[in-house]
Amino acid sequence: MRFTREDYLPLSALLFLPTLVSAASSIDCPNIRINDVPYDLSALKGAHTVFREQKIPGESIHNQTFTLDLCSPLIKEKSDDDLSQCKQGANICGVKYLINPSGAIVDEVVSVAGQFASSYGGHQDAKWTRLKDSDSHEDSKKDGLRLEMNGGRHPMEGSGGTPQRALIEFICDPDVDGLDGLGETDPHFKSPKAKNRRDDDGGDDDNNDNENNGGDNDGDDDSDDGDQQDDSRPLKYKSYERELPGGKKMDVLRLEWHTKYACENAERDVPKKSNGSWGFFTWFIVVLFLSVAAYLVFGSWLNYSRYGARGWDLLPHGDTIRDLPYLLKDWARRATGSLSSSRGGYSAV
Repeated sequence: MRFTREDYLPLSALLFLPTLVSAASSIDCPNIRINDVPYDLSALKGAHTVFREQKIPGESIHNQTFTLDLCSPLIKEKSDDDLSQCKQGANICGVKYLINPSGAIVDEVVSVAGQFASSYGGHQDAKWTRLKDSDSHEDSKKDGLRLEMNGGRHPMEGSGGTPQRALIEFICDPDVDGLDGLGETDPHFKSPKAKNRRDDDGGDDDNNDNENNGGDNDGDDDSDDGDQQDDSRPLKYKSYERELPGGKKMDVLRLEWHTKYACENAERDVPKKSNGSWGFFTWFIVVLFLSVAAYLVFGSWLNYSRYGARGWDLLPHGDTIRDLPYLLKDWARRATGSLSSSRGGYSAV
């Protein structure tokens, strides 16, 4: 197959497509600006998890864990079990585990938000809103931000998947950095190697469960009385339910993140630059340099205008400046001689 010159451009674009997709899926966390108000959320970067669990009849527990990285796509683990991980480009990934005494089984994996290949999902379309500027009267009383992220679909394969959306509210809390306890995991989740249910059931039960529950995750046999989550963490799970924004069916994940970086006047966790004030020694050097320069320029102009001087004669006290190296040499010789004569010993009479 021969390629013409016109084919080179699209081929080269395809080579850089993964890089472009990765760049498009990143949020510029240090430089968020909303209505001319700057925010820096770079301290919140990295993968963080929030979970919610529900007890079901018997000794089993449904654990729903959402992992998110605000500033960059999640890194997929090197594993042959690709069914237990979200698609490449996900910023928010939800995994539903069925935990029982024998271990944990991956029940459902949902790529909630991110920048995915067109064959899987859609665009992230990150949108920021100041809560003070919200149309909601209740939200307008809060100090913080709201982030809307899109792009996910469940299931990702095929064209009949339900669109996904994530709404994260960053609430201003001056006394909380927003990272306390986020490194901890659900104490009920004991098995790090969860087995995928689809490997055992051939995917039928998972698909049926998805059809019955939709994105609500509350529509199964779980009891609300057994609903548990860690409310002491700054990152909180609020809901994951099917909604109809604009009459369109969509699964919406709602999270709440308390952090001081959502405050309008938050100090950035970056090395602080000098405030511009100089010390005494710096000012002394600057003033001395400017004084000497002004003296030489003014004196040279005076000698030129009055006496028509040229070359060394332009400089004020030019003879002294010209002889300065010899004067310094003579002074050093005298100082050395004085030091030598002051030492102990006999002197001639």
